[in-house]
Amino acid sequence: MTLSVRDRNFTLVGVLLALFFQGAAFLCTVAFLPLFMVNVVQVSATGAGLTLVPLSLGVVAGSVVAGQLVSRFGRYRLLILVGSVVLFVGTYLLSRMTPDETLGRVTLYMAIAGLGIGPSLPLYTLAIQNAVDPRQLGQATSASQFFRQIGGAIGAAVLGTVLSVTLAAAFAGNLAGGPLGPPAGQAGAQAPASAADVERAVREAMGAQLARLEAAFDTGDAASIRATLDEAGVPEAAQVGILQGYEASAGSPEARERLVSGLHERFEQQVVEVVAQVDAGVRASFTEAVTRVFTYVLYVVALAWLVTLFLPVLPLRETLDVAPPGE
Repeated sequence: MTLSVRDRNFTLVGVLLALFFQGAAFLCTVAFLPLFMVNVVQVSATGAGLTLVPLSLGVVAGSVVAGQLVSRFGRYRLLILVGSVVLFVGTYLLSRMTPDETLGRVTLYMAIAGLGIGPSLPLYTLAIQNAVDPRQLGQATSASQFFRQIGGAIGAAVLGTVLSVTLAAAFAGNLAGGPLGPPAGQAGAQAPASAADVERAVREAMGAQLARLEAAFDTGDAASIRATLDEAGVPEAAQVGILQGYEASAGSPEARERLVSGLHERFEQQVVEVVAQVDAGVRASFTEAVTRVFTYVLYVVALAWLVTLFLPVLPLRETLDVAPPGE
């Protein structure tokens, strides 16, 4: 098979550009999915790594099936295009995830994405090796790996910035005004490291409020008690009940002890409620950030598909004969 220099160069550039986009899509999927698994699905860090196994199995299965089909039919570009469509579907499903997503559904989405990525790994390499002069096989193969890795590095860096910016804005909206968030309308909230950290931080914040309220009881100043209740964000109806209980317990240590005991019980109930609210806010924030990343990955996959669509369809090389100079 003799190829023109134009066909070789066009195929080489096109494949390298497609590999750049495919590398970005693949590495971003591998890098950002564990964040979703840990912070939204709430698996352990070790479990998050294991949940990527379906993605890897999908890649292997897609590679094997694509290789067998190419050896039988020789239509490598068509298989790459079909694989890219499957990857687009898998990425679209990942971009539509919700805070209530289950492990089973995310596993299915990952498997679909892996099946779509699988054909591109061997077939782009085949396309580039099929287009270049046999004397340049080593250079072409190394260039393909280089562009795939560079695409992944640049894609992860750019979309990592998108993740950070979106996450900061989401935290400011979902956690603002709470015990772990900034004042409403301000940025700066940070996600707790774990559910235990959430509960500990909530207990510290609300425990300090309860301590100030008990200190206000000791002063016997109703205005100070009301100010403390206002600062703690206690609803008006609850404030009235607490103040009535305080007045009724005047001069009775037993009644005052019952009042304080009741406040501690209410404190425990409120801790549970606030922890649930904070957990929901963290999950919603990570869902918004990760799905935003996968929305951009959709465009990257589409660009790789368009570049592949315009690649020349070259017959597969049957020999390793060196082309004459100038061709």
